[in-house]
Amino acid sequence: MVYRVFFADDEPLICNELRYILEQEPDIEIVGECYAGSKVVGEIKKYKPHVVFLDINMPGSSGIEIASQLVQEPFPPLVIFVTAYEEYAIAAFKVNAIGYVLKPFTGEDIQKVLRQVRILLGRQVQYTDRLQKTLDILQNNKLKRIPAEKDGKIFLIDPEEIHVILVKNKITYIQTQHHEYISNQPLLHLEEKLIGSHFFRCHRNFLVNLKKVKEIIPWFHGTYLLVVYAKDKMEIPVSRYRVKDFKELVDL
Repeated sequence: MVYRVFFADDEPLICNELRYILEQEPDIEIVGECYAGSKVVGEIKKYKPHVVFLDINMPGSSGIEIASQLVQEPFPPLVIFVTAYEEYAIAAFKVNAIGYVLKPFTGEDIQKVLRQVRILLGRQVQYTDRLQKTLDILQNNKLKRIPAEKDGKIFLIDPEEIHVILVKNKITYIQTQHHEYISNQPLLHLEEKLIGSHFFRCHRNFLVNLKKVKEIIPWFHGTYLLVVYAKDKMEIPVSRYRVKDFKELVDL
């Protein structure tokens, strides 16, 4: 499960520090950031994050005002306040905030609220997203082939032929048994297209077709390596955050 995160703060140094900490978490994807309170609600509606980190004092609208608008939405994100002021804590929790982090914060402070995020969202978000995407696929009758480029030509690839999709140096590659293609679509977008099929996001950089996995090798800290024979033999890691879901899928 990858959690989409948005944050808003009018202090660039705070944004940079928060971004650095969040980027260390393999199951966190930063989908946007904002420096003016007046733009936050519109940006959140655009990016649809699971979690929002909000400063309280921002130009335009305060974090409390923003959170009070978000709770009116049909599927509001989880809100975590990041502020230098202790006195707003009661007001923050009145608008259903799940966390209140004081500046200057540490990586441990952010990791603590992220643990709570994972507990609260966990399976609920995973299954809700999968159900909706599966319904979208069924509504379109069948999954369309995926366009990708090789040798200056565009090929339409049947998902059943794909062994693994991976990201290297910010480029998305699609590997079949004999060929490697380049996709202009981010991995998250391809994952959404393939929801309901045999593909599993085992790592932030890998989306693997479980029907093509030949071996499962136990690895460090209770994780696994998946052996897939695509264009070349590959040993693909299962991240610690995806181990539980993987074991349930393959009945380990």
